[in-house]
Amino acid sequence: MKVIKVNVDENGNTAAHFGIMGIPATLLFKNGEAADKKVGVMSLEGLKAFISKHQ
Repeated sequence: MKVIKVNVDENGNTAAHFGIMGIPATLLFKNGEAADKKVGVMSLEGLKAFISKHQ
């Protein structure tokens, strides 16, 4: 698994491409495609659940 942080102020085109309308936003990619998106702060348990539902 890779975790990548993107500054949406510096990368507005990337944010627009993925429909990021609020931050923080977490996108999960599977096989090179965006599989899920969650906007808002997540607890560690929430992040684990977000990831595990796509295994």
